[in-house]
Amino acid sequence: MASTIRAVKDWLALVKWGASGLGEGTARRLIKHGASVITKDRDVEEALKIVKAKFHKLDVTVNCAGIGVASKIYNFKKDSPHSLDDFMKTLNVNTIGTFNVIRQAVGLMGKNAPDEDGQKGVVINTASVAAFEGQRGQVAYSASKGGIVRHDIAIG
Repeated sequence: MASTIRAVKDWLALVKWGASGLGEGTARRLIKHGASVITKDRDVEEALKIVKAKFHKLDVTVNCAGIGVASKIYNFKKDSPHSLDDFMKTLNVNTIGTFNVIRQAVGLMGKNAPDEDGQKGVVINTASVAAFEGQRGQVAYSASKGGIVRHDIAIG
């Protein structure tokens, strides 16, 4: 299968959750095409301070957060509801974490000189088909990915 990737030579990319899975694959692909990549799985504020001090720019931000718990809304065998803590953790990492990265990264990208298309940077957020077609037992994950899809529309 052929694919196209925009010229990213000499770009600096922050790939959140880039140490494994989709994030790692994305980081490797960007590097292959000439970008410099910083991966950060924890403190985005600290990562952006380093980026600003060392590189003075940020061209691409990629969010690849994706945790989830398999749990039905209510387990009748155990007479127990879905854990609210698990639901909140999934939303916090996947949806709120993605928003947190965006809100901080765009400030740095907004200081870039516009390219030939007038763009100053690119934000890529990963969601999932689960945002549209949730599976039974994946309510937290589906809700978190649906949140990403909806806030991307509002941010755009």
